Amino acid sequence: MGDGMVRMPTAATSIVDQLRDEFLADARDRLVQMQEAIELAFATGNAGGDTLVALRRQGHNLKGMGGGFGFPGISVVAHRMEDYLADLAQLSELQLRDAQKFTDALGNIVRGGFNVDGPSLTAMLRALPVKGGFDVKDVVQTDVEILLVVSSTVVRLLVERELRACGYRVVATRAPFEAFELAYRMKPDLILTSVVMDGFKGTDLVRALAAMEPTRNMPVALLTSLDAGHADLRAAPADVPIVRLGANFPEDFAHVVVRYQLS
Repeated sequence: MGDGMVRMPTAATSIVDQLRDEFLADARDRLVQMQEAIELAFATGNAGGDTLVALRRQGHNLKGMGGGFGFPGISVVAHRMEDYLADLAQLSELQLRDAQKFTDALGNIVRGGFNVDGPSLTAMLRALPVKGGFDVKDVVQTDVEILLVVSSTVVRLLVERELRACGYRVVATRAPFEAFELAYRMKPDLILTSVVMDGFKGTDLVRALAAMEPTRNMPVALLTSLDAGHADLRAAPADVPIVRLGANFPEDFAHVVVRYQLS
């Protein structure tokens, strides 16, 4: 090897290829189960517990396995589906058709046999459904996508409702570590992160994002119910806007919209 490159031994390459092929075969089986659950729900008109359990279980498994076998695109799409289904107890016909879109997107990656990343993945993610909750006649939908990083389920539900009422596309995660990959692959128009979270603080997250080349220019804002003089807020970068929960939320978020031109 005179070119100075370090190459993986042939035996190791063979093992990696075998594991990858086994993952794709397993993923195809899981997608078959998801498709069968969707088709049964359409046929019977019953898209309740059993359908949701099947979609959530197989989607969660694909989310956990995809990145480890060289398919982080699968993990991100599966996360989007998991987020979409998170608070549902029953699927309407529209939501069932949305579930089909997620399954189709996952199937396209698996059948292609190669990871989707970069602009192609971003375009795929932007075409996926997001949770609604409002009559489309009442809300002007936008293409603005917000990554919401919040540990508290109650806060997430409240903030999601506010943002979706404004027509924004919202994708949520509870895990700050997961937010790094989602931000990198989604290319959201805004990352809105809670200051107080399980793991490290939102202020740590925004500083880390600003320190990395692929994410340093992404718009970020901090979400909090803390008083202005709290020590956790004093640790926030001076140029990062603060959005206060409660009665101040609309005005504070309006400033974020203007600053980052989220329209």
